[in-house]
Amino acid sequence: MKRSRSGRGALRPALLATAAAAAMCGLLSVLLPGLMTAGHEERSLKKLRSQAAAIQREFAALARAAERKLDALTLPAFPSAPELQFAKLKDLALDLDVEGAAVYGTDRRLRLWLGRVLNLEDMFFGPSPALTPSARPKMILVREKASDVLALIHQTETQEIVAVYRLLAFNPEWQSSHLREYSFLPTRLRLGVRISFWDFRENISVFERFFALNKDEHLGRPGRSGEVRNLTFPLRTQEGRLLAHVSLSSRTRAATRLAARESLLFAACLAAAAALLLLMVFIVRRPAFREKRRGTALALLAVLAALRILCLPLSRLGPARNSRLFSPAQAGFISLDRLTSSPADIFLTCLLGFALAVLIALFSFPKTAGERTSGLPSRGRRAAAGLLFAAGP
Repeated sequence: MKRSRSGRGALRPALLATAAAAAMCGLLSVLLPGLMTAGHEERSLKKLRSQAAAIQREFAALARAAERKLDALTLPAFPSAPELQFAKLKDLALDLDVEGAAVYGTDRRLRLWLGRVLNLEDMFFGPSPALTPSARPKMILVREKASDVLALIHQTETQEIVAVYRLLAFNPEWQSSHLREYSFLPTRLRLGVRISFWDFRENISVFERFFALNKDEHLGRPGRSGEVRNLTFPLRTQEGRLLAHVSLSSRTRAATRLAARESLLFAACLAAAAALLLLMVFIVRRPAFREKRRGTALALLAVLAALRILCLPLSRLGPARNSRLFSPAQAGFISLDRLTSSPADIFLTCLLGFALAVLIALFSFPKTAGERTSGLPSRGRRAAAGLLFAAGP
């Protein structure tokens, strides 16, 4: 009895604390977002510039890695025997999904290759601007269909051409489980980013003048608010040649306010759900539950229904919107008010149905004389009956 009382005594403060946390988060969702957007423009511009610097570092590291692979392939000397050349290609330890290397003969024809490569033969003999390899490594960007590929080409002493490739982007018109878009940027840097690559054969003099005029940074301020909404900057080779331009977009003040409000509402829903769970435990541990009073059953039914209703808006709030647990693409089927529209909704709805079945079983079966004399506690027997009832015949 002492243990039961101490347990109920510990439950009450926990229940009050979670309820207070839910109320506090709900109140903050109304008051705090407006305060959080003070100084929004300065923070937004700082964030955009920090993201731009991170993208430039990522691209510079990728270019240096490609140059190191070219050096490993051609220094101190590139072998003349084809079998030794192919052994050199294999020693590069290429990521064959996004990297490749190739050898062109003195006649500019593709002879050896490994990994993801492009055939540059037509570009050596094509119309101006034709590709002119030299002893000095040349970094270019080549577009082929949906792929944008960085290529480093080098002419050896024997007039052969060595090329190292690195996929930068792949944007198929149609996507599937086997065909997905790709970007050289890590996921953390892709939010609000749009990159336009330029093939080395394109005339980009207009962009050269544009970035020279803006000192490689252009701030866009669309709309009447005058907020900094986007930042545009170029990606260049070490020689200063333009390969692409990157546009970064920032949230508006209203979008930032909405995201903050959704995060706080999400926290409020979780705290309220925890409070309802504790309330269920509190009700179950009361003597009225063991006496199977109808009022207790109705109270538990109300708490279970409130818990499921409370979880309905979770999938529509920002923190859960991008989660696979709340994604209809993973699993879901049509039902009343999105009760089964995602894996998490299906689980919660089934859990509610199971809990209701157990509750109905516990309060429906009368207590028999056999239960009074059985060594198994009556609550355990009723729970077992509830499980069998929920499982079906």
